[in-house]
Amino acid sequence: MPATRSRGGRAVDWNGTATLLTGIAAVAGLFFTGISTYYGYQTARDQLNQSVQDDYELDSRQAERVSIWLKREKNGGAGLVLTNRSQSPISDVYVKVSAVPGASKQKSASVYALPVLNIRALPPCSAVSLPAEVVRKDIGPAWTPDTALDAEMLWFRDAEGRPWSREHTGALVHGWSTPEEMTGQRALSNEMQPLRRQVTHAQRPVEGCGPDA
Repeated sequence: MPATRSRGGRAVDWNGTATLLTGIAAVAGLFFTGISTYYGYQTARDQLNQSVQDDYELDSRQAERVSIWLKREKNGGAGLVLTNRSQSPISDVYVKVSAVPGASKQKSASVYALPVLNIRALPPCSAVSLPAEVVRKDIGPAWTPDTALDAEMLWFRDAEGRPWSREHTGALVHGWSTPEEMTGQRALSNEMQPLRRQVTHAQRPVEGCGPDA
């Protein structure tokens, strides 16, 4: 289109104006496309994160019902109680423990790092007591009736074979390396007489047992 003159006498280049407007429209289109793409990416990422979270919550429902806690004794010592409050069994259970002999004495400060305790399987809705007596042989002459145990780490597999670990803080983590690799210690299996006796006399059913789903 040729240029025309405006009322003021100046020539108007309609081709240039059209090109400018086309350029502005293109830039605006790119801008809005960029915004749309960004929000589309954000939405897709949020949906993926939510899907991962949903899968984790579904997978961890049984694992959340497995715990280990401290049981204080009247003599000042302490044992541990391993509990499976789910309606499915768990397997390959490992517990890294430490012990303080003479815990009832204020000046007692000797902490013994003990071999990892291994229980092949724990039935549904059951609890196993782990008194200080189960590690008496490993502590040796230093062992006292008021020895106090503490759980530093718990490893196990759920009914689907998924590996889990629970730290001393109580935090549940999906997956773990071989407990022996992490601790550098051999594992005492429930073939050991004191531990086998405790597993055999596991308490069933335990209070608060519920479905995994």
